Amino acid sequence: MKIEQVVSLITGGASGLGETCARRMVGAGGKTALLDYNSKRGERIADELGENARFFQADVTDEASMTSAVNGTREAFGVTQ
Repeated sequence: MKIEQVVSLITGGASGLGETCARRMVGAGGKTALLDYNSKRGERIADELGENARFFQADVTDEASMTSAVNGTREAFGVTQ
């Protein structure tokens, strides 16, 4: 797999294992959406990671919240499928 061709969407991306995965994906050249409820920390991490990372506040138990995050990810990274 060529990580630089991957767009990942990581729930819990603002802390713990999710944050670690996001940092590794971006570090390897992938594009990553960090989804989390903690907007302050999520925005800070996405800013640290640069142009290949975006933060979306989302609650995995709320369908509308997740739909918005997925659509935002698609728009941010130009995903058409």
